[in-house]
Amino acid sequence: MVVSKSDLTVPLDLVRRADPQKLASGSYGVVYSLSGIKIDDCAFPLAFKRYKPNVGRISAVAMESIVRVRSELTESRRASLDTLATWPVRVVTSDGSFIAGILMRLIPQDYFCELNLYEPGSSQRVLNGAQYLAQAESDLDGPPYLSLSQRMEFLTSLARSLSLIHQQKLVYGDLSLLNVVCSVGRGKANAMLVDCDSVMKSGTTSLFGRQPHSPGFEPPEAVEAGKRMRQLLRSGASKSSPEVRRYDTDWATQTYRTDVYKFALMVLRVLDHGRGSSLNRNPTRAAERLPKEFRDLFLSSLSPNPEERPKDMRVWGRALTGRSAASSTTGRASTLGVAPAQRRSGNFRQRSDGSWVRSS
Repeated sequence: MVVSKSDLTVPLDLVRRADPQKLASGSYGVVYSLSGIKIDDCAFPLAFKRYKPNVGRISAVAMESIVRVRSELTESRRASLDTLATWPVRVVTSDGSFIAGILMRLIPQDYFCELNLYEPGSSQRVLNGAQYLAQAESDLDGPPYLSLSQRMEFLTSLARSLSLIHQQKLVYGDLSLLNVVCSVGRGKANAMLVDCDSVMKSGTTSLFGRQPHSPGFEPPEAVEAGKRMRQLLRSGASKSSPEVRRYDTDWATQTYRTDVYKFALMVLRVLDHGRGSSLNRNPTRAAERLPKEFRDLFLSSLSPNPEERPKDMRVWGRALTGRSAASSTTGRASTLGVAPAQRRSGNFRQRSDGSWVRSS
């Protein structure tokens, strides 16, 4: 059965007839592969994410707005998004008004790896999550170990996906090592974002309500808000008091700059990998391993003051993508972050040596 390009919704009955095969189950949904359904503007295998009852009733119109972001992209940008993220491509409705789930790209096999189990000679095929990039080489038992150049390729790919999302005036939100998977096809590393159905406008909540930050990826402003909220509660303040509610909101707020901070933590933990790195916030060793033209950009992205960070991920996207393009044409690492016409981005400018600094 074929779904036309103009139809943004698919009835659940149609999906049930498309031979769904259960793949995995998470906190909010169960994922199935689908072999009996095709969509005109999707040149890849599909998966169905069926939401669990604890998700609640979500408006089909609201989720359609996320699907429409992809459908309204140019063909080349849509192809880039499909490569970089498991974006919702159709809304699956149960009664026309509320959703049962979404259709999305089935994660390609390149993003899986064999994880050796405790029993000798046994292994399990699992997603090659970014958490393995943070581990020491001696602790890996199956997932591939990436070289420094491959780690930079992975981070460049991730920056491109987040930059593309920010270009659509949306925030990814709960970025962490567990929401990104990695492939090393033909020796080159790529990143793919998963769980993209909870994207939101900056400073708002997702369709699923408040989206707390993953442990270890809380930005400083969220940590401070949480600290103040707990102090108020210990002093006897009511949970419904305006002050407590304000700090509670600040604690869970996701913005362009929280995405930037979390990306910088990804850079830190992917480059300064090893035991304990999944909670590491010390940028010293990662900065030393990062090409020098990105060090100021990296350190400013980790600023405890959100206003001192790049305004969104397009700064990183332009810098890393420009370097990658120059490397591919010259056959060596480029010292230039972007093409000459793009050497100013937001609050940053590029010096003649290729490094990025905050504009005065």
